[in-house]
Amino acid sequence: MIGYPLDSHVTFNDGIPQYDRAITSAPLRKLIKSLFTDGVLLADQTKLRVQWVGDTRVSGTVEGDTETYNCVVSAGFGITDGCLKLLENWYGLHVDVAAAVNPRIDTVVLRLDDNDAVRVCDFFIHKGTPASTPVRPDLTRSGGIYEIGLADIYVPAVPSSDNPPTVTDTRLDTTRCGIITSISEVDTTAIWEDFNTLFNQVEERSDETYQAWVEEYQNYYQTLRATQVAEFEALADELEGIIDAEAAGHLQLEIDECLEDIERNYFGIHASTTVFVDDNHITETIGSGYKRYTEFSADGNTITETIYTVDEHQTETLKYTKVTTFSSDGSTITETVYDAVGEVITD
Repeated sequence: MIGYPLDSHVTFNDGIPQYDRAITSAPLRKLIKSLFTDGVLLADQTKLRVQWVGDTRVSGTVEGDTETYNCVVSAGFGITDGCLKLLENWYGLHVDVAAAVNPRIDTVVLRLDDNDAVRVCDFFIHKGTPASTPVRPDLTRSGGIYEIGLADIYVPAVPSSDNPPTVTDTRLDTTRCGIITSISEVDTTAIWEDFNTLFNQVEERSDETYQAWVEEYQNYYQTLRATQVAEFEALADELEGIIDAEAAGHLQLEIDECLEDIERNYFGIHASTTVFVDDNHITETIGSGYKRYTEFSADGNTITETIYTVDEHQTETLKYTKVTTFSSDGSTITETVYDAVGEVITD
């Protein structure tokens, strides 16, 4: 197990410094690899971009091949196999464009050479093989060398001003390079399964409660209808001997319309609109005279339903409020109905 970074205390043995917390670069690179992916830090599209410039000299400081470069890498930051590379200026590279029978494809790479005799992280041209149908070279990722490919350069057999080498950007190709990202993999499967289970439980409870509510109010409206029908019929019998046949006919039509209205509004034979406002709110417009608002509490333990009458001016008047509460263990359901002023009607 390695802890890093920690200060080293130095002692001397025959004049040679000895560090008690000295480590090699390998643990640091391993730490970086566990935190970030290889690739380029693409703060904008110019970072570590390869460009063919030919004989044109770029403005600004050039590192690498400062004299005979014909392609350049722009400033930027990259990681290859956990090794960090910061380029603060242009980096010049020379692509061999000598005449050949066949074209070839070269790759501009950021190469880490960890071999003891080299120990460098820098930009290089990984030269391809000429062929009638050339392919880009494979990246070297063995023997202490690790490369990421920034761009491929197609070199014609006989390049000219009308047929210059062309650059294909591969920084976004994750098999060759890619963008530096944080390695943070969180398995959310268990969280998602728990959420679905809870949601299904709440939905099941809500369905059961809604069905019970529908049955309760259907019974209530059946009783109300029977009472109103009896009252209307009694009134019709009383008026039958008082008014003439024509007036009685008009009255009977009005009675029939009232009965139809009761049936439409209270037994579901009516036009209605249900709107799911969000995960916790439902709005229902019942016929032309009623609205019901249903609210589910965030914890799923309480359902509040309010019923309003709506007049021709769309003015809503509160009639009843029903609150259904589930006990925490789901074994008890408490339903309380309030009138418009908040007085308990049933509990």
